[in-house]
Amino acid sequence: MKGRLIFGLVAISCVNTKTVGFQPAENSYDYCQDGIDNDENGWIDCDDQDCSVFAICHKELPVPIMPPDQTEENKTLDTCQDGKDNDEDGWIDCQDQDCIIYVVCVQPN
Repeated sequence: MKGRLIFGLVAISCVNTKTVGFQPAENSYDYCQDGIDNDENGWIDCDDQDCSVFAICHKELPVPIMPPDQTEENKTLDTCQDGKDNDEDGWIDCQDQDCIIYVVCVQPN
C-alpha cells in the first residue's frame, strides 16, 4: 500500500506541463516584436530592457528591414561587433546587412 501511495504522489506531481524555472529570453529580433512577454518579467517587446539593442525599439532611428537570408551565426549583437566576417559573405559587422537590426549599426535620421 505504501508503494502505491508514493507512486500516486509522484504521478500527480508530474502532471504540471509548465517547466518550472525556464523562461525564454526576450532578446531576439523576433521575440522583441511578437507582442508576448516571452521572459515573463512583466515587460512586453520594446518595453523590455532586453530589447533595447534592437533598432526597431528606437523611434528616432529608421526602421530596419530584416534581411531574408540572415544566418544564425551573424544574428547576435556580439557577432555584429567582433571585427569578423562571421557568415563569410565579405562584409564585416555593421557593413553586413544581417547586422542592421541592431542599434549600434543604424545611423540616426
